[in-house]
Amino acid sequence: MTTSKALPASNVRVLPRIAAVALASIVGAFVLAHLQHHPLGDEPLAMLMFGGVLAVVAGALLFGVPRLAGLLAMSGFPVWAAVDLARHGGHSLFPFEFGLYAVYGLIGVGLALLGRSLRLRAKPAG
Repeated sequence: MTTSKALPASNVRVLPRIAAVALASIVGAFVLAHLQHHPLGDEPLAMLMFGGVLAVVAGALLFGVPRLAGLLAMSGFPVWAAVDLARHGGHSLFPFEFGLYAVYGLIGVGLALLGRSLRLRAKPAG
């Protein structure tokens, strides 16, 4: 007989929000790569700004998981690079590229924590 452990109610409510952050980052990465006609690694500023805003907003709106939200806000970078590598090859510096994406993820974590601290400091109206 097997028993299954159900997720706590707080995790069940947060999972769709976390998935939405990851999906927004990945879709944003593909749209930006298409619009700028260059790989995201060559011109990362637009994606960094998009992911940064997404991280701050996710950190402010998601309860209990700002570190994960920050990482997922920047997840479009490695997902896009992996798809591009599979389709076209030619990423001769991909270990360095993915190292930079890890740094971008840390930036996202910092921005999500900033968003969380802004939410915690906001005073309720009334």
